[in-house]
Amino acid sequence: VIRQVAAGTKHSVALSAEGQLYTWGHGANGRLGLGRMLKTDSYNAEFEPVLLKGSLEDTRVTYIAAGEAHSGAVDQLGGLYTWGQGAHGRCGH
Repeated sequence: VIRQVAAGTKHSVALSAEGQLYTWGHGANGRLGLGRMLKTDSYNAEFEPVLLKGSLEDTRVTYIAAGEAHSGAVDQLGGLYTWGQGAHGRCGH
């Protein structure tokens, strides 16, 4: 069951009732969080939702957001996670 969906300019993020994240769309600049860093002018897309693995795999996420080329998530303890293009302070790191 999907609880929330957030859409950026060229990508989307979905949050399941179990706190898992799924991403799909244009994958440049790491905006999908799948560990594939591509140049800005490269086009690599996921046309179906892909389960986000890695540092958030065992974390229960409660809220998501998506921007133009970046995404963010908040876990059940209030921890903030961001990924994607971080220029101009977008990701806060």
